Amino acid sequence: MSERAADSMAPKEASPVSAKGFKCPNCGGPVKLELPGKSQTIRCPYCSSILEPTHDVLVLKKKYNEKFNSKMWIPLSAEGTLEGVKFKCVGMVVRGDDDGGEWSEYLLFNPYHGYRYLVESSGHWTLVQQAPGLGFDGSGRPGWFGPTGKILIGGKKLRYFTHYRATVKSIIGEFPWQASLGEMNDVTEYINPPYAASCETVSQYFYPDGKQADMAKLLQGHKPDVEEEDDDEDDDSDDGGGDTLDAIIAKHKLTRRITESNWSVGEYKYPEEIQAAFNLTEMPTRVGLGMCEPNPAKRRYLFSLAWTALLFLATSVTCSIVSGRAEEKVVVAKDITLNTADFELKTEGTTDYLEFNFEPGTIELTRQSNVEFDFRANLNQQWMSLNVFMINEETGEGFIYDTELSHYWGGSGEDSWSEGSDKADFTTIKMPKGTYFVFVAGATNIGVDAFKRYLNFYGLRPVAPLVPPTAPVTKPGQKATAPAAAQPAPTGEKRGKLLPLDFPTKAAAPKFSLRLRAKRDVASVGGSVAFIFILLGFNLYYYIRYRMKEGER
Repeated sequence: MSERAADSMAPKEASPVSAKGFKCPNCGGPVKLELPGKSQTIRCPYCSSILEPTHDVLVLKKKYNEKFNSKMWIPLSAEGTLEGVKFKCVGMVVRGDDDGGEWSEYLLFNPYHGYRYLVESSGHWTLVQQAPGLGFDGSGRPGWFGPTGKILIGGKKLRYFTHYRATVKSIIGEFPWQASLGEMNDVTEYINPPYAASCETVSQYFYPDGKQADMAKLLQGHKPDVEEEDDDEDDDSDDGGGDTLDAIIAKHKLTRRITESNWSVGEYKYPEEIQAAFNLTEMPTRVGLGMCEPNPAKRRYLFSLAWTALLFLATSVTCSIVSGRAEEKVVVAKDITLNTADFELKTEGTTDYLEFNFEPGTIELTRQSNVEFDFRANLNQQWMSLNVFMINEETGEGFIYDTELSHYWGGSGEDSWSEGSDKADFTTIKMPKGTYFVFVAGATNIGVDAFKRYLNFYGLRPVAPLVPPTAPVTKPGQKATAPAAAQPAPTGEKRGKLLPLDFPTKAAAPKFSLRLRAKRDVASVGGSVAFIFILLGFNLYYYIRYRMKEGER
């Protein structure tokens, strides 16, 4: 393939070129030569024949008699201003890839600035210019199996995007290189929206004996066998695509050599800019996200990320200040050992347990605060449930909270298991300031056996204390009478001794520690954490939208 137009081929200080009129040697139609002395290939707009200007005469190189069927959104000879430079459209190339995609490349010319390519694909536009000096920072260049190295343009790193084989499907107008239908080359593209870079490599193929292969002839004569068609139901090889070329290379054991490498750089242009530049009345419909079109969702995502980082920092600083100034005062801290007088034996089904209650005391909250209850106990195959009552002594308003401790274990070795915890804690809502009476009622299976042994030994508790003897009543001058006899105990009740206050052994007595702390602004900190999670949710939402949009490229 001949070298494509480069800026070095255009005069930097030359007067504008005047157009010349010719007739097509094939159909006799008028052919206007916009760049006499510069164009090497012309295609007749009437019969599509390939012409070559020689000594002010158009020579017929390849004869066609067909109509140019591709839509030209920018007509030949149309003039438009892009990036402050006035260009004229002198030609268009329609190219396609192995997957059936097609795009148009409009050749623009300015006598002082050279050539540009305005590429249109699915309604997206990219202004491209040749960059002969562009290449990788290190050794290597894009090849058959993909790229190596890095590319930097304008201080931006461009990442690898795709690699494909491009084929010229149709041409119209005039070109400063030997353009022809069916030309193929390999294209490797890199992007960092709105910038793009591409490297088009021209290859030649050789037989094992060193003789150059005529690929056009081989492609034209290649017919996929039945086995190939059965293996690939989608069969992209019918139009001379990548599978066909690969099959030819494998069949003839061809060797590929890269003989030419042309670099280009481009920048995305919005359709509105192209339409205004060339004063166009209609434009192609924009489909999906362009190859190097800036992702509209990326800006929202970065904006959301920046605000989240800022608000997260502000929230963290605020929470740190609030937590540092927050009141955290221990109002109750005691170890509690319950005795037999605190218990009542209960039975539910086949399970015996002890009910108890006690009063830790009163606490005073000098301001609106949260109260954290912290219970600790040594449990061994045991449980304890607690109901905590807090009653405001001034208003009579009551609050109820509950929690539970349990610890069970079993098995041995790899089959051992454990569940529950010796610890339980909870934090109340923000309690109004005031003095609170605290009352705890609960149940447990700790000390049940020892308590039952006590009952068997001492008997039941008396339902009422014995009535003490009444004191004698005397009047002045009267003898004191004998004291009255003690009232007999109610019949049918086993009397016995009173239950002792302590359990027979200290180890059997239920014990736990209770710690109450008044904490301020805990709810405020929790609200701030919830707010941060909401911000992270927004970030996730915009990130998903950004990635979905990227998937349209």
